[in-house]
Amino acid sequence: SERGDGGHPLVLPPSSDQGHLDASDAQVEELFMHLASTVVQQMSILEMAGDTAPLVEFDPELKNVTVWPTSGSAVIWGIADLREACLSAKKAPPLKASTRPLTIAPKGRYAVEMKWSDGHTSIFPYTSLLRGPLPS
Repeated sequence: SERGDGGHPLVLPPSSDQGHLDASDAQVEELFMHLASTVVQQMSILEMAGDTAPLVEFDPELKNVTVWPTSGSAVIWGIADLREACLSAKKAPPLKASTRPLTIAPKGRYAVEMKWSDGHTSIFPYTSLLRGPLPS
């Protein structure tokens, strides 16, 4: 943290001898150092991502998916382009004219999970969605 002392965590042995760390105390110290490092890494990720994720919504009338970033212009995906961009390990069924997203839900702070009407599930990172479809 910005206001942290940058020192080593204090791990007191269970006995009254406070000047000696045994092996289990050293393990606790190592665990705390790892925890602190992980917290700092995750905070950096959150700072870079900003406070809010883009809004991703399906328009059934226009049959497209719009990605609304927190700043800048909206990015519009056609259904076929979006399905083509899916990198799921499970092969998607052939796209039909009636195929559409049924649900779009945030997946952590990095992506959305899209469940399709044909049973397929895709996960799209926000960074990929914000780049938009590749030109034909």
